[in-house]
Amino acid sequence: MGTTLKAHWGDAPINGFETENAHPRYRAADEAAESGEYDAFVMTEMVEIRDAIKYYDSWDYVSRWARRAWGGHAATRVYLYETWHAIDSPEGWLERLDLDLSRYWENEILRRALAVRGMEQPIYVIPAGQVLARFVRTVEARAGVDGLASKEDLFALNENGEQDMIHLNDIGAYLVALTHYAVLYHRSPVGLPHQLRLADGSMADPPGQNAARLMQEVVWQVVTTYPKTGLKQYAGTEPISD
Repeated sequence: MGTTLKAHWGDAPINGFETENAHPRYRAADEAAESGEYDAFVMTEMVEIRDAIKYYDSWDYVSRWARRAWGGHAATRVYLYETWHAIDSPEGWLERLDLDLSRYWENEILRRALAVRGMEQPIYVIPAGQVLARFVRTVEARAGVDGLASKEDLFALNENGEQDMIHLNDIGAYLVALTHYAVLYHRSPVGLPHQLRLADGSMADPPGQNAARLMQEVVWQVVTTYPKTGLKQYAGTEPISD
């Protein structure tokens, strides 16, 4: 969430890039996009999203990356991953999630990107920010579920035990992973496992069973009622339990 699409394109440096990607699974994004080997291409922009738009031409690079992916394989589904901002935003975390989707992700990025000549296919949205907001409102309304009662419960603590304002903990990451799963595979996440392993093989900190079920239901509700996910045809198939 700290690197711009412009930098990934190669038009700006990325601090720590070589060290971060020094592993056998790394593949350059441009090579992957152009290979034609992938059914889906997911991109996102750095946080703070307004700074990315103002200083790093987000809409232009969304258009460039989309065309690169379609150039590799015309049937590739291209997605813009809507993220979130710091939970200590002076404007209010929920308030900004409500406003930022339309004013930044849709109007300042997608609308302008899709207006470029040759942009004739849709770019879909993975609305992780909207899912986080809906889930937080739901658990707040219920005075907590399995120990989750506020947005802070989805975000990590730093090494000193202080609240991290932008990075998710394992439980928050699980919620976002469900969102990607539902949008990319066009499948309800309801019933998926909630006790999972991290990349290093250790167990992730899982949500409780009731919280996991609620997360899955909230994800499906959000992604099937927001048209830009491409899943509107599934709307109403998984009601949220009481």
